[in-house]
Amino acid sequence: MILLPDEWTLPSGCRFTAGFGNGWSTNSYTKDQWKQMESNGAIFLPVSGEGRGNYWSSTIEDEIDRLVYLSFSNKEVVTSYFGDRDFNYPVRLVKDLQ
Repeated sequence: MILLPDEWTLPSGCRFTAGFGNGWSTNSYTKDQWKQMESNGAIFLPVSGEGRGNYWSSTIEDEIDRLVYLSFSNKEVVTSYFGDRDFNYPVRLVKDLQ
């Protein structure tokens, strides 16, 4: 999955198609193209072992200490919360550009 900042500009020589599907082949980049995308603020979240990407947020949702998570596949994107932190979802460190 590729996340883009609100005020994002597509680098010259790159293409981007929003959405998901097509067996993860919707957007394909060379190493140099991805460096340009990243320098403009794009973030790549890879899928894990079972064809899904699961990531914890640093956000605690409510008074019972549930964490927000992002889960995605080639069929859906879901954000939700869960109380059991025993799942081995990674946390992706992201730098705030402001």
